Amino acid sequence: MIWSDDLLSYSEVSVVKKAIEQDTSLTKEEHHYLLQCLDKKNPPANEELKHWKNVISNSNIKLIESDTYPLATFSQKMVAHHFEAFPLNEHLKDIEVNLGSAQSLQSLI
Repeated sequence: MIWSDDLLSYSEVSVVKKAIEQDTSLTKEEHHYLLQCLDKKNPPANEELKHWKNVISNSNIKLIESDTYPLATFSQKMVAHHFEAFPLNEHLKDIEVNLGSAQSLQSLI
C-alpha cells in the first residue's frame, strides 16, 4: 500500500518498520520479507505489486471506510479469506493511525 504512489517517504518507512519490528506474530521469514519490501533502493518488482493488487481484487473483499480501522479490518478479512481467522492486528491499526492509510488503500482496490 505504501508503494501505491511510488514515493516511499522516510516517515512511511519508519512507521511501518516499527510496526514490523514490534509484531511478534511474524515469523523470521515474514519479518525479513516485509523489511525487504521497504528498501527504497530495491523496491518490489512491478510484477510483485501487480500480484498483490490481483490478490486483493480477486478476493472480492471490500474496504469499508466507515469501519473504525478500515485498513486493519480489511487486512483481517483478507487473512481470514485465505487462511484461518486472525485477531485484529494492533500493529496495522498503528500504521493506519500514523499514516492515514485508508485513503491510499482505497486507490489500490
